[in-house]
Amino acid sequence: MSNVGIVIVSHSPLVAEGTADMVRQMVGDEVPLA
Repeated sequence: MSNVGIVIVSHSPLVAEGTADMVRQMVGDEVPLA
């Protein structure tokens, strides 16, 4: 399996946190998230 990571960039900390929460719900802890 290849390595996958996701980087979230936003001017709004709340949008970034909400997006990160949504991604974690979909992929769990298997994909690194920054």
